[in-house]
Amino acid sequence: LDGFVPLFGIAAVLCAVYDRTSTMRGERGRFARPWRAGAGLMSGAAVACKWSGGFFVVLIVVLVFAREVAARREETEWSNALRRTVVEEGASIVLLLLILPLVVYVASYAGRVEGTLLAAPWSEGAWLRAVWQRQVDMASFHFGLEATHPYQSPAWSWILVKRPMSYFYETTAAGDSRAIMAVGNVIVWWSSIPALIFTAYRWIRRRDWGGPEGVILAGFLFTYGPWLVQNTDRAAVFIFYLLPTVPFMMLALGYVAVSIGRTWEARAAIGLFAALAIGYFAYFYPVLAQAPISYGEFRRRILFERCRVLSDEQPQIKEGEDAPPERGWCWL
Repeated sequence: LDGFVPLFGIAAVLCAVYDRTSTMRGERGRFARPWRAGAGLMSGAAVACKWSGGFFVVLIVVLVFAREVAARREETEWSNALRRTVVEEGASIVLLLLILPLVVYVASYAGRVEGTLLAAPWSEGAWLRAVWQRQVDMASFHFGLEATHPYQSPAWSWILVKRPMSYFYETTAAGDSRAIMAVGNVIVWWSSIPALIFTAYRWIRRRDWGGPEGVILAGFLFTYGPWLVQNTDRAAVFIFYLLPTVPFMMLALGYVAVSIGRTWEARAAIGLFAALAIGYFAYFYPVLAQAPISYGEFRRRILFERCRVLSDEQPQIKEGEDAPPERGWCWL
């Protein structure tokens, strides 16, 4: 489920970038904006996968509006650029980036919710009323959620890979361990932090709203920021909620790779980093894809065990809900 949110979300961002590129080539029209419509369709699909996909709706609206203002800023002052953007682009943004995603989201309930489609929305048995009631039920469930889980973790810790999740573990008849863990690549994830700082530094110096720095930083802030500002004690939040943010972390690394130049030293540094990242992935592949390995090899891949001391014979994996979350750096 969570993998489809970044799939459609990144497609929406790409469409938004292409939308601005097409207008720069003179292909401007108030409603004849196929790339903008594509951004609306894809962001609506992201929300249809999971409510957190709504972050992409906000991101696309802000991104498109900011880039349109920046384009007009080259011709006039800020106040006039804002006014012209609202007048010339406001209707298109509302229709294609707000109403269209809403239509896609509602349409995703076709075949999933029963009711009469042609009935008045407020009447008993109407399909739209049933869809609305489903939203109320889901909101009541999530906002009233109090149960804790041993693998939940605060949002600030996700990018640090402080508390991965264990989805599956078993001991085979031969005594080997097979596991599936949701754990990020430490080489890549940790390196993305200074890469994002560098990207922010370059954006502050250039203040180019139409450049790649703005897209990367906006994507990171709008997909990760809402989790950081919410209550850190909220129940049932997990490291895989960071998935929509991961592509922007990777884009920041790519931006650094392009920015450091094409000297042999730069190429060597990029090659070394890629080799370390690939080597790390290869080493951890068994615990990502339940490949059988000895318990000793399994233990060597659990980098942080501060939360508990594992048995030399078998791992003490907590299962079930309503268990308190672990504290400290804990990978199992």
